[in-house]
Amino acid sequence: ASYTTPAVEGDRMVVSGLNRLTLYALSASKAERLMDIPYKSGYAQSPVISQGHAYVLDGTSSLCLELESGKVAWQDNNLKCGSYASPVVADGKIFSQGGPGYGDSSLIMLAVSSEKPRLLGKASIRQALCTAPAIVDGRIYCRLEKGVGCFDLR
Repeated sequence: ASYTTPAVEGDRMVVSGLNRLTLYALSASKAERLMDIPYKSGYAQSPVISQGHAYVLDGTSSLCLELESGKVAWQDNNLKCGSYASPVVADGKIFSQGGPGYGDSSLIMLAVSSEKPRLLGKASIRQALCTAPAIVDGRIYCRLEKGVGCFDLR
């Protein structure tokens, strides 16, 4: 069973499930399962794709998958994010809820990298749990515990 919204780039699709990431090849007539990639997860966030790599961030572990080969570029059991929110990618950065489990109300910014995850920043903004940010025109919008916050990323 898959638990998340799929991410698609070109003819590749990835979907997170409990303890696995599934890679598919897409055609006009079908989605062919190429492989299941095991990884330590609790409740996986939806994956995101950037620069030919899929990233899945979870409250237990995080993983980067090369889409063309299906090889795991890295897996980091120390990079733990909010499990019930989906990350977004913009300008070579991944934005997600920080903290394991339901998250810790923070917003984290990671460098998109197929070599190693790198935390660029963390803001304690009292973000509502289980929500995903949205990015428009260089600004990130986050649902907060009491309202909506807009932060300039430019």
